[in-house]
Amino acid sequence: MKLVKLSLAAAVAAGALAMSASAVPLEEAIKDVDLNGYARMRYTHDHLKNETNSNKGVWEFKSEVDFKAKIDDNFFGVVGVRFLDRDNGESLSSSNSQYHSDKNANDGDSDFDIAKAYLGYAIGGTTIAVGRQGIGSFFTDDMYGDGVKITSTDIEGLTITGFWMDSLENDGDISSLDWGRRDGKLTTDHNLYGIGFMGSYDPVSFQLWYNSLEDVADLFAAELALNFDISNDFNIGLKGQYAFSDLDKATYVYINPQTGMITNTDTSDADFWAAEASMGLFGIDLAAGYLRFEPDNKGDTSFVSFEDQGSFISPGEELLDYRSFSGKNHYWYVVAGYTIPDTGIRIGADYLDGKADGDNAYEVVGRISYKYNEKLSFKTWYSHYKIDDAYGTGLDEKKDRIRFEAKYSF
Repeated sequence: MKLVKLSLAAAVAAGALAMSASAVPLEEAIKDVDLNGYARMRYTHDHLKNETNSNKGVWEFKSEVDFKAKIDDNFFGVVGVRFLDRDNGESLSSSNSQYHSDKNANDGDSDFDIAKAYLGYAIGGTTIAVGRQGIGSFFTDDMYGDGVKITSTDIEGLTITGFWMDSLENDGDISSLDWGRRDGKLTTDHNLYGIGFMGSYDPVSFQLWYNSLEDVADLFAAELALNFDISNDFNIGLKGQYAFSDLDKATYVYINPQTGMITNTDTSDADFWAAEASMGLFGIDLAAGYLRFEPDNKGDTSFVSFEDQGSFISPGEELLDYRSFSGKNHYWYVVAGYTIPDTGIRIGADYLDGKADGDNAYEVVGRISYKYNEKLSFKTWYSHYKIDDAYGTGLDEKKDRIRFEAKYSF
């Protein structure tokens, strides 16, 4: 009920934004409000070897709804609301744990906030947006920030985007948030600047990106891809990526998630390389490649992606982490799948093998997805990975994760 009330409030706010410029009746203003978003239910179960809490299940319910109001031929306003509720399951039976009066300490309160609130101006193929919005960088996934973003598609086949954000969301997918600078600032307590070029000229496409997280790091990335559609049922592709980070030298204090110990670490610049060949043939999709990422000083900590995995080539589900790493990390991988004709069902698997922080490591993933229609989809996957003698403890790190997800988009 709370979500419904606040969603209605956001709709009224969006309608009011449209009315303020043209002074039209509310009924007319609502006609110019576009609604889109999604609702997602997700269940994740983890089993970790050599961990005290070795079994953990989490239910997550998330929804995002965007209201876009056209003000006139050039101006528009966007208000986006976001709801998130996460419940941690317990390994004890329901008779012992699920129905007692005490609340699970790991269950946080429901989170509802304004994810987007910005004013836009469009002229020709150029759009200027001011306010809270998605950053949309190569080095981020679904992170939001407050600032200014300019996007231009005036040159055919080329998209140019630039942004300045002076307030960043403390997204849980930013591993470097665990780094505590001696000046007391988080990595998100700094301005973020960026510019990107994305081109598509069949059969060639490319991306060039530069981001600067003030007083923390400068990030560079380049991608070149070739795709050839031989026929309706046969295509081949090649993709290469290179990125590097130039980190300001600093000492951080963070809690090692594997050992739970407080650790001092220095930062170092890092490089990322990846190459992939792919093929599609009568419903079968195959990809194989090699990737490598490591700091210049193997004993230091670094990152090449700021939030989540960004737009980097990222096979598997759990083993790779471009947001905070040290030592040598390199992998060979194979990804394969088959889409059953006229069913919307895809069955696939990933396999990675290589080094994680210099230790032997591998991951195996099996996945099934089902696209019921254009709006409703389901997917589930199972991941198992192992790192030998992880972190010099003499113990192997093993993790199994199962995830199920249902998503409705509108």
